[in-house]
Amino acid sequence: LTAEGSTVSPESQMDVPGYLSGGYLRDNEEEPFHRHAFNAKISNSLSPTRLLPDTRDKRCSDVEYVEDNLPTISVVISFHNEARSSLVRTVLSVLRRTPDALLEDLILVDDASDDPSDGALLASLPRVKLLRNQQRQGLIRSRVLGADASRGDTIFFMDSHCEVNVGWAQPLLETLRLNERNIVCPVIDVIDQDTLQYRSTGTTLKGGFDWGLHFKWVPLTEEEKAQHYDPIANYKSPAIAGGLFLIGREWWETLGKYDPDLEIWGAENLEMSFKGWMCGGSVEVAPCSRVGHIFRKKHPYSFPDGNAHTYLRNSRRIAEVWLDEYSHLFYETRPNALQKATGDLSERKMLRTSLNCEDFGWYINTVYPELQTPSRHELAYGHIRQVDDCLQAPDVNKKKEPQIVTVTTCNSERNTQEWSLTQEGTVQANNGFCLTSDPPDDPKVYIQPCTEPKKQEWVRSGRRLQYGSTDLCLDTSNHDGAQVKPCHETLPAQAWDFSVELQAFTTL
Repeated sequence: LTAEGSTVSPESQMDVPGYLSGGYLRDNEEEPFHRHAFNAKISNSLSPTRLLPDTRDKRCSDVEYVEDNLPTISVVISFHNEARSSLVRTVLSVLRRTPDALLEDLILVDDASDDPSDGALLASLPRVKLLRNQQRQGLIRSRVLGADASRGDTIFFMDSHCEVNVGWAQPLLETLRLNERNIVCPVIDVIDQDTLQYRSTGTTLKGGFDWGLHFKWVPLTEEEKAQHYDPIANYKSPAIAGGLFLIGREWWETLGKYDPDLEIWGAENLEMSFKGWMCGGSVEVAPCSRVGHIFRKKHPYSFPDGNAHTYLRNSRRIAEVWLDEYSHLFYETRPNALQKATGDLSERKMLRTSLNCEDFGWYINTVYPELQTPSRHELAYGHIRQVDDCLQAPDVNKKKEPQIVTVTTCNSERNTQEWSLTQEGTVQANNGFCLTSDPPDDPKVYIQPCTEPKKQEWVRSGRRLQYGSTDLCLDTSNHDGAQVKPCHETLPAQAWDFSVELQAFTTL
């Protein structure tokens, strides 16, 4: 493969084997996951121009775009101590799979990597421009620097451990041609951190988040699937994941770029999502655009003030500027945020006022109605957790017969792990069904419609969930799901925590 619309292979214009050999010498001295948090040994063994499976719907290849009418694109990639093998695959995939007529430039921002030649040796590639920070600035500020140095009509931000797939750019650019105030994301395929295998991701997920401002993938609602869903048509998304998105240059600048006082990494994706929606635009996913991303379980690099501190401070700045009267839900979910100094917020609040942005209530009602706000009668909500395990409701699909409740590894993307404890003493699943039991005949717990109050009453007793007026508590000691058993005050199998406790303040 050569570049789309080009007769010259970009990799022929640099010594790719020589570039990679420097990375091999460094990486091979260490355990494969130590430096980069993915399998560098396998990454180093792969071709820098490997072929990828075309993961698009077959109909995507039949869509025709008039490239002369499309805006040009700048690609901005910031990196810090990235594996050379993954970095060069990222860069070459863009150069080889983006039509020359559309690709204005590719800006690499080296965020003070230990070895300056990681980026410098890539600057000989066509259309590639290198910037280098002498001191660590972090992903957020590095992206702003890269965008400022770019010249395209649109800016595509991407991480340094990705591979764009065939035909990736045109669906994104067409979206912005139709509406310059769109922010649009590709479908993000998975590059396995252990095997580097490229795997397709479904097109029924959109970006969401919880009241702690933690991003999560959420399924399209049944209504969205029924009324709006076409496998190759764009669909709306409340939020972007952050690693990969396209935005028009004018809209990027109108929205104030990223908040310049956000540190390193974290929550900037939600700031951009809130601005994009609340200030007159929208956020979409383009299923015919596919980009693979190595999803890692941890950050391979350090944060000057620690990962948790940095993310929490960033989140608090965003909550203070954008959540309005709902910000108390953020603080109830993450009370430690109150201890983090936000810095001066006046400039960001003035920007919001000048853009005449909608309030956060509008965002919830119009964009993300699935973001449930606690009602007046709720005492606690979210996951019901024991360390890393959570109470999980079955997917009842509107069946009326009892469905057994299980305990499984906590996963923020599962709506079936979301519950609420009401003042009336019911524990309700996300689907509105109630936690039910019927001892002594059957000690197991299940969910069914909230029509049998005597079987569906639960009382908070410390960290225990006590079954009505009995001496029975919700228990997991049998390791075969949840049951009710005689209460023991210090038994870990009966200790439960809700994600958010609401007794301490008045809800909306």
